[in-house]
Amino acid sequence: MYSEIMINLDPLETRIAILEQQRLVQLWVERADYGRMVGDVYKGKVEGILPGMQAAFVDIGLERAGFLHISDMKEAQCREEDDPAIQRSTCNRIEHLLKEGQEIQVQVTKEPLRRKGARLTTAVSLPGKFCVLVPDGSVGVSRRIVDEDERERLKEIGARIAPEGFGVILRTMAEGASSADLLEDVRQLHVQWGEMVRRQAGHSAPFLVRKERGLAISVVRDLFGRNIDRLVVDEIDLYKQIVGQLDGSGSSLVDRVEFYDGVVPLFEYFGIEEELDHLFDRMVRLPHGGSLMIEQTEALVVIDVNTGSFSGGHDQEETVFVTNMEAAEEVARQLRLRDLGGIIVIDFIDMESAEHREALMERLKEALKRDRARTRVLPVSEFGLVEMTRERARPSLLEMYFEPCALCAGTGQIMSFLSAAMYLERQLKALCAKSRADTVTIEIAGDLKEYLETSWIERWSGIERQVCPTLIVRDRWDLPKYGFKVIDGYSLFSDQP
Repeated sequence: MYSEIMINLDPLETRIAILEQQRLVQLWVERADYGRMVGDVYKGKVEGILPGMQAAFVDIGLERAGFLHISDMKEAQCREEDDPAIQRSTCNRIEHLLKEGQEIQVQVTKEPLRRKGARLTTAVSLPGKFCVLVPDGSVGVSRRIVDEDERERLKEIGARIAPEGFGVILRTMAEGASSADLLEDVRQLHVQWGEMVRRQAGHSAPFLVRKERGLAISVVRDLFGRNIDRLVVDEIDLYKQIVGQLDGSGSSLVDRVEFYDGVVPLFEYFGIEEELDHLFDRMVRLPHGGSLMIEQTEALVVIDVNTGSFSGGHDQEETVFVTNMEAAEEVARQLRLRDLGGIIVIDFIDMESAEHREALMERLKEALKRDRARTRVLPVSEFGLVEMTRERARPSLLEMYFEPCALCAGTGQIMSFLSAAMYLERQLKALCAKSRADTVTIEIAGDLKEYLETSWIERWSGIERQVCPTLIVRDRWDLPKYGFKVIDGYSLFSDQP
């Protein structure tokens, strides 16, 4: 499959697009005012222990404390006990591993999401081009490398090149790499580890020990391999940096790197900008006329598949099958493209054929194999729904590009004028009945006031006479179209005897 990486650099924003067969399948965005945090290493201070959740809150210097669960802690030394059985049991409790005020080294595995702080781990690791350096003495090989002979070769090399007291994980990019390249990669990572240890010495928590490389360099390191046919960059300094990095490692990929200096912007020239115009559309069209409806909520993502204008031939089952198969491919693409994560529910169109249902699940799983994020797909439920999860390490693109609407608070719905007018009437009657006010002053959104004085004029005139002796109404054009605000209500009657 022909694959390309396009990197567009702007002082305020870095955008990286992945194209497969000249079609956009993934987009990463990094803003100057909000860089990536996954991979950052901190010296943090434990500020709270939650025995009921077996977790701790760790201050790493951000607005919200990070969250550390016991399952994200590497083996730690816990308090000594005379009874070995008690010793083992205490090591399974967060309160015996950490204490408030304790300084610990942690690494960010998930960026802050909405009201949640960053997810942390004490199992710090350093990623390189081919290897990941880990401080536990183990040797592992990426699951994406399926050839058993290659896996055994890499395991043998990994065991030889791991520094004393460390382990290595051979990444997907290590497939076919020479032992000399792998050794050099581990050597550089070991040097970085030493620098990280020296950097945190003498600094009290919270302290940023190591910042992960910028998005562009990280993507080149993690993705630019033999399976990428071309890498295009539109900023000369970054182009030179990438070429220099590849030259220094003896990579044969230098010839695949291109500098773009055209008059037409890079993303516009390659048709990426046009695809981005529809990136957040709720409806996504399928090739034969079917469609997806994508609803993203805080708790989960719901995707509904429809045949739309596709009527197919004379066989309804075949029409549904074709639509579902196209939807499976597009669902996998949209998950990557929008960076959707968490729980995802897909409502495919019901099919009677068990063979078709099995083929659909195979197509979906095969399409998801191109996704670097971890996914898990459950069998079709008795209601015909496919439930799955996708690893979420950072806010989705929707959350990055948009904020909740000031009018609807993110619901996508606003009150009708009739409903708003009736609600205003009830509120005014209740206010005047409780306060026995002689004069009430209210501010009403200009659109709602116009509605009251035209379409609702007869009823509104009656309300003005009934609710209180004097009702003062003012325009307020910055309120939502159905909004109003009671300014004051003066009571001329005393409740005291």
